[in-house]
Amino acid sequence: MPQPELQGSVNSHELSPEQNRVVYETEIFPINYADLHGVPNPSVHFFGGQPGAGKSVAEDRIITELESVDGKNSIAEISIDNYRPQHTAYSQLLATDEENLGAYTNQDCWLWSERAKDYVLQLKPHVIREGTLRNPDQTLTDVGSYLESGFRAELHIVAVHEFISRLRYLSRYIDEVEYYGGGRLVPRSLHDEAYQQLPESVAAMTDARMFHKISIHNGNGHIIEEVELTDLDATRKTYMAVMSERDSGKMDKQALIRDIDQQLERAHLIGRPNIAEELQVLRNEVVEA
Repeated sequence: MPQPELQGSVNSHELSPEQNRVVYETEIFPINYADLHGVPNPSVHFFGGQPGAGKSVAEDRIITELESVDGKNSIAEISIDNYRPQHTAYSQLLATDEENLGAYTNQDCWLWSERAKDYVLQLKPHVIREGTLRNPDQTLTDVGSYLESGFRAELHIVAVHEFISRLRYLSRYIDEVEYYGGGRLVPRSLHDEAYQQLPESVAAMTDARMFHKISIHNGNGHIIEEVELTDLDATRKTYMAVMSERDSGKMDKQALIRDIDQQLERAHLIGRPNIAEELQVLRNEVVEA
């Protein structure tokens, strides 16, 4: 789902309905979905976790498994973040207002994700969906659409301590600045909100009993807990698995501090004192934990 829009501001970068349609039909669809084919037993996999949790690692493992059965063009990835570079204002915002890039492009990217969802519901390939799961009700509404169309639904949660995910999304931002000259900066408030709400969201979605299977992954993509639809103890098991991976006692604090120090040096080299400040705050919290 989109991030909250800019508060008290008119989004001057939002595309008109016609512009949005044209970008989808000429860029989003050809790049992402033109070569897709349906499969005999379609499945949809929802991946959730705070920014920086490591969802892409877990996704890659599932994609590899699905491709081994149904081939390379059998999987549709529907991710708002993947569409942002196709937005007509992307390059401008990357250079001038990277902090609000996400908020300015959210609505258009969400509309593209809805168009993609409508398409795959008809075609029936395997589907990969990604988000923070801050709104479990909306996610469950989406799950219902897939179930009605004959999909098997699975939920994948990536559980890591907030120190690790904060370091990861800041490191990813530094990578983008080094490579592209700018990047999409995840607001700390967005990360923290997603982190705090995740356990309750997972419990709500487990209680709904709409997913055929729920898997909890650690930050390296490995499954640490797996429950089936029929497991009467599923909610407790998933909740405990998430909270276990958040145990600060499992962290190698010295290794984490070394990694933060490396990123601090990089942040200074790219001239981003705001990122260096965030990293320093994180370092202090790790030392005190």
